Amino acid sequence: MSGKERIFAELTRLGNMICPVCGKKTGRLGDSLVCAKGHTLNVNRKGYLNLLSRKMDSFYDELLFDARERVYASGMYRPVLDAVRSGIPAGEKRILDAGCGEGWCLASLLENSDELMGAGVDLSVPAIVRAARRAHGGFLVCDLKRLPFAPGSFDVVLDILTPADYAAFERVLKNEGMLIKVFPGREYLREIREARGMPLYEEGAVENWLGQHLADVRMERVHAVQTVSPEIWRDLVYMTPLNQALSPEEKEELAGRPRPQVTLDLNVAFCRYA
Repeated sequence: MSGKERIFAELTRLGNMICPVCGKKTGRLGDSLVCAKGHTLNVNRKGYLNLLSRKMDSFYDELLFDARERVYASGMYRPVLDAVRSGIPAGEKRILDAGCGEGWCLASLLENSDELMGAGVDLSVPAIVRAARRAHGGFLVCDLKRLPFAPGSFDVVLDILTPADYAAFERVLKNEGMLIKVFPGREYLREIREARGMPLYEEGAVENWLGQHLADVRMERVHAVQTVSPEIWRDLVYMTPLNQALSPEEKEELAGRPRPQVTLDLNVAFCRYA
């Protein structure tokens, strides 16, 4: 199946795409989505929709995405994926991955299920270009504040290691739908932080906000000290936003001081809106 046909198939299954201009429901017409007022959204030849009206700046580059692909392929983040998968309630099928990056998590969830369906959104065009190459999921470039989906469109929203827009998530979730938020624990990538002389993560802010504003909050912690090769250490140095302010020379210097182990420490919060 081509990228264009895949995104049309996934959005048709979801049946919830609305026009970002007027809010009317859209339907397919040729290689476009068209609403009742005639506004047209063209699917890119690479198999994704770009709904941004202007280019957004990003410090994410191809080196970062290449590194992240290799780290995911190594299996290092598989325990997080397993925790997310096990926490999706039975019968919940429609998933939105908000800030999906290059689509690894959503595509991995969908590839082993005939029932699950989903869309991934991100501001980064290079990330969505990569996501659209995957065999599962429909991917869009858009702003979280202007999600092109009808109210109540999703059973589950994923927000994994990316800033949240809780009001937007609430709008597109069905009543009693689930938000799954993944955020760093205190020791997340501690070896990289220690190599740079940085303190460990401060905890409490996200947990407190979730506890005050959302309901039925259940926390699961994924903590593992994993053996890594010098090559994966280098990829971790290049993929983490911790190091994006470093110069290329500084990144290379840090990459050249590999540690034999790296700590994965992530909180997975399963919660619902009150």
